[in-house]
Formats: sequence, C-alpha cells, structure tokens
Amino acid sequence: MRILAKCPDCGGRVELDIRSLDRRKRCNSCGKLFKVPDAEELKKALKVASQAGQTVYVDQDGRIYG
Repeated sequence: MRILAKCPDCGGRVELDIRSLDRRKRCNSCGKLFKVPDAEELKKALKVASQAGQTVYVDQDGRIYG
C-alpha cells in the first residue's frame, strides 16, 4: 500500500515511509516543508484505506481524505 501526503500549499503528492511520521517533509512540487501526521493519525487513515480499498490522504492536521 502506498502512503501519500498532500502538500497543504500546492496540493502536490509526497510519498511517505514509516520514518516520515511526526516529522516535516519537503514537497517535491513546490519545495515547502509541511508536518506529517503522527502514528495515531496514520492508524486511523490505514483503517479507512483498508475499508475503502483505495489511496487515502492524511493532511498535516490529521484529516483523512479518500
């Protein structure tokens, strides 16, 4: 399963790995830094993803999009 973050500034997608959790990540599109959600927020997103069977996005405030 791919874990993608959505840049809050430009909307660009950034692929994440487990080491990115609760840290700041640089957007590949615009170059700005943004906060990656922590493990608890990611758990919620993974639960939604497994039920939805598709890509799920989690923003820096922990909101989940499918």
